[in-house]
Amino acid sequence: MKRILKLFKYMLLLGFMGFIILIGLMNGFKLFLKKPEVKVPDVNGLPKKAAIKTLKGSGLKFQITYQDDLNLPIDTVIIQKPSPGAIVKKGRNIQLYLSRGFGNIEVPDLTSQDLFNAELVLEESNLKMGNRIKIRTNYVAKGLIVAQNPEPKSIVSKGASIDLIINEGSKDRNIYVNNFVGQRIEFVSDFRNNIPLLIENEIDTMTFGIITDQSLPLGTIVNINSPISFDFNPEYIDPNDTEAVPIITHIDDPEPMRDHRYIYFLVPPGFAERTLDVFLITESTREKIFHGKVKPGSKFEKIIYFPGSQTGLIYFYLDGKLEDYKRL
Repeated sequence: MKRILKLFKYMLLLGFMGFIILIGLMNGFKLFLKKPEVKVPDVNGLPKKAAIKTLKGSGLKFQITYQDDLNLPIDTVIIQKPSPGAIVKKGRNIQLYLSRGFGNIEVPDLTSQDLFNAELVLEESNLKMGNRIKIRTNYVAKGLIVAQNPEPKSIVSKGASIDLIINEGSKDRNIYVNNFVGQRIEFVSDFRNNIPLLIENEIDTMTFGIITDQSLPLGTIVNINSPISFDFNPEYIDPNDTEAVPIITHIDDPEPMRDHRYIYFLVPPGFAERTLDVFLITESTREKIFHGKVKPGSKFEKIIYFPGSQTGLIYFYLDGKLEDYKRL
């Protein structure tokens, strides 16, 4: 008898709990039926932030899934579910499928190229040409690219824009001679692409060595295409030995000179003094090496210490605007 009473109590308890659950489900269903309906906005093709903002503005939630896509940039909506225009309850989750991109691209070096070739290289690399900034400089010939942003070998996503700084031509036909002492003579072929001087040395593929002197001294102002020649400490290898490499030797004489660079800037003519700022930019530092007033038509000159093992850029700003740009 006691067991029957105990079983009866359990049944009553389970029945009561079931009744409570049923009431809760019914109330929840009623609340769901009363929840307002909204129209799903179209977020296909939108960047992630814009898509989320649009959904939240419509009172909807979201879930994100990433997948590969060869056409859309990273964090762009490929497709959404439910589709645009569907009528759903407010607060519903909308499934967003976003592009995770298609691998990283190394930015090619466009410096010293013209716009036509640069555009072809960018197209082949799945990149776009961005802003084009024109300056006057003697560093490269007219119409060639002086610098770019992002820098060469930077890693960007497909379709990224590359900004270019282009030389629109110097007002004069003079250039300054920089320092080549201490550099490798086998790089003369690269010099020909980067400086508007006539290099007279005959360099073949088996010529190696370190430049010890140059016919035009550091800081000389000469006409474009002036001849220049180099003395160098030759290194020889056996031409029959395909695996041989030149021995990299170091000489003491050029060391005091090789780590210095001559820079100059011609201030445009006018009537009022201008404010000149000169910045030295390297891979690891950004240093202001000059700030002050300069007279119209004057020439700013400076010899700076710069280790030959580094690469760097010199920016000239007049009254806060970029006017010239030179590569060290």
